[in-house]
Amino acid sequence: MSTFFAERRETLHLLDTGDGRELNRGRYRGLGFSRTGSPAPGREDWQYRALPAPTGAAPVLPREVAVAVRPLAEPWPVAYTAEYRLHDLADRLRKIATQARFHRLVISLRDHDQQVIAGPDGDLTADHRAFRTVNLQATHTGPHGPVTVRRDSAVAAQDGLDDLATRLLDELDRALADATRLPPVGLDPRRRPVLLAPGGCALFFHEICGHPLEADVVESGTSYLGRLRGTAVCPEWVTVLDDPGAPNAVFGYRVDDEGNPAVAVPLIDHGTVGGTPHSAASAAQAGARPNGHGRRMSYLYPAVPRQAHTRVLDGPFTPDEVLRLPGEAVHVERMRVRHVHQGTGAFSFLALEGLLLRDGEAVGRLSDVVLDGDGLSALRDITAIGSDSRTFVGGGGCGKLDQGPLIVGFEQPTVRIDGLDTYSLSRKTRSSG
Repeated sequence: MSTFFAERRETLHLLDTGDGRELNRGRYRGLGFSRTGSPAPGREDWQYRALPAPTGAAPVLPREVAVAVRPLAEPWPVAYTAEYRLHDLADRLRKIATQARFHRLVISLRDHDQQVIAGPDGDLTADHRAFRTVNLQATHTGPHGPVTVRRDSAVAAQDGLDDLATRLLDELDRALADATRLPPVGLDPRRRPVLLAPGGCALFFHEICGHPLEADVVESGTSYLGRLRGTAVCPEWVTVLDDPGAPNAVFGYRVDDEGNPAVAVPLIDHGTVGGTPHSAASAAQAGARPNGHGRRMSYLYPAVPRQAHTRVLDGPFTPDEVLRLPGEAVHVERMRVRHVHQGTGAFSFLALEGLLLRDGEAVGRLSDVVLDGDGLSALRDITAIGSDSRTFVGGGGCGKLDQGPLIVGFEQPTVRIDGLDTYSLSRKTRSSG
């Protein structure tokens, strides 16, 4: 049986640095298909062609498929639907910024609209995926020198972008005011409690739980969590899902890129290592059901098991209870992954922006702080999860098997881990030089 994936995608990215403005436009439409199933994820005999198909293109599509994808091949409108709206929003944000404390504001706005038809012939399903992102970065010179902070968020509804951007700018203004009153500090190497802020810091769980539990990694026998399925590894009030259909999933979908319904997969289920995100091929290989996690970069690629929306459920603690702890702690606002070893769970992240807390109070601002540890110890040492979840979709994405960046979403409340190896990158560099 053949499987089909057709898409019509329009993307816009407006970047306004204050010195100039750049708008990048992208339009993609095409059809990919496989003739037979595959013994391994991503190994199908995947073929593709443009939409509309060139005259005489082979093979001739089944009638049902040809009819279903016809709307995706319609001519593009002359103008990009969202272009003027993004320019207008950037103008208004720039005007507000000139009246505020920002010495420099960088505005990044994205609009993504994708129509999809996917599934086997005879059981095609349509899906519409649309979202908008706002990324704002501001610099202000205070008593301790220049300070740069960044805030990011996203919205699915087209008419919610303006309100989101205005709220984010207000939040950025408050964060900048807080940061400028604090001196920059560095950290000598030491084990410290780490607090992960709501939203984008769910990247941590995406990396240490999600990737090691993707079905192809588990089936390879190289996953440190794969061999612990059904084993308790953290407190029972810890639940981590990959949930493309979550109510707050700004980037989400009803069906995956193979036409299978999206299902919430519990990566950590009440403290116990749970399930695996599957594509159709990995599910067949494992004797399991597909669960809506077959994803692809575009119609040019076969589907592989991928995460979509990593979600840490709210815990039993208030945000104040999570933050209230004696001694020093590192509060992480933004982070990126350096590396994760899927066989051992050893990891290293970089906190791009954060605060040094002492007895629960901010005493300094941090940047480029390394967070080292291993997955099992970090999961075991989770001592509090708050009830203040936020959703985040950034401007980047996730890479795997030469397919990236693929857009992913994150959602989590404040999380406290009692003990990661922490140090400022500059301090470590100097001490080792």
